[in-house]
Amino acid sequence: MMKIIPAFYMLVTSLCATLCCPEEDDNNYAFGFEEFVNNDIIEINNSKKKYKVGDTIFVNVTIKNRQVNNLGDQIFLSDYSAGGESPSLFQYQLTLLKENAFNTISQIPILSEDIVIKEGSVESFGKDGISQLIIQSSYNGESFSSTFGLILKGPGNFYIADAFRKDGTVELSGRDFIDFSPNIRSVIINADAEGRFAFTVMP
Repeated sequence: MMKIIPAFYMLVTSLCATLCCPEEDDNNYAFGFEEFVNNDIIEINNSKKKYKVGDTIFVNVTIKNRQVNNLGDQIFLSDYSAGGESPSLFQYQLTLLKENAFNTISQIPILSEDIVIKEGSVESFGKDGISQLIIQSSYNGESFSSTFGLILKGPGNFYIADAFRKDGTVELSGRDFIDFSPNIRSVIINADAEGRFAFTVMP
């Protein structure tokens, strides 16, 4: 009898926990990873395609506070945004490509003095044949935004694209959000079939 009572008690307790405790809300996005697709957040100089040497081409990123996931549920990013010394932000990597002889394409190193920053932060990184820009878009009270320009130093046919992805998209990763990890996949507005923004620089 002494062995049966504890077993019966454990069974009743387990059933109570199952039947009486409230279920977790499936729409609670306060925890875990959430991915969005938004193709209207990256625009380059109003999609201008022709420049002259010495011009500056600007990249504008605006991630609106309100995002909608693939289930149609709306999420307000500021609800999970942290402030203080480590504020929430979105980070992404872009690269500048140049078309060479025989239709080959190579990455072009970008010097820090050739970068004009209007909003957000930009860091130029080059190593082992990889040249990329690491950009961070911070919250300005309405959206997570960044605007920066590249001074065009030479003529030719160029492309701006994600530094690593090969599927034509740009990945913007949320950083330092509170119990929430948003990730946004986007395509540059007026990009070509491979997801690259093509433009020409004249002498």
